[in-house]
Amino acid sequence: MDYRKTGNTVYIRMDKGEEIVTTIEQVCQKEHIVSATFFGIGCCSKATVFSRFPDTLEDKPHSREDCLEMEHIAGSISVEDDGSITHHIHAVFTYIDMNQHQHVFAGHLLNAEILYTAEITLLVAEEPIQRMTDPITGIRVIKLSETGHISN
Repeated sequence: MDYRKTGNTVYIRMDKGEEIVTTIEQVCQKEHIVSATFFGIGCCSKATVFSRFPDTLEDKPHSREDCLEMEHIAGSISVEDDGSITHHIHAVFTYIDMNQHQHVFAGHLLNAEILYTAEITLLVAEEPIQRMTDPITGIRVIKLSETGHISN
């Protein structure tokens, strides 16, 4: 892994065998980044994503080992109530099956290992962004105002 910080932007290059989520966390820790958004591209050898089902809020993981083109990764880094740093990441992968058909593999990213390389651009927030539990859905969301909701 190599990275360069320029102003409020961090460019990260990940190398074969590195794990994406861990590498992003390491850069954030090293640079004292507590809130940011990021996006990127790359190629992975394996990945685990999950889908959350709204009726039960149950997470169902799906894993795949293949040549996975990471068409897009996007996410956020923010601060939990206890002060810990957390992330929310989605990724879209494509792969070709043995019949040369292309498939999509996507969801909330739990982990992914780099096959060749990945290029991530991280945009650092100027102030910490907190998370809160949404009272309607029960999921953790970013808190952008004091109350968490702006009245119309």
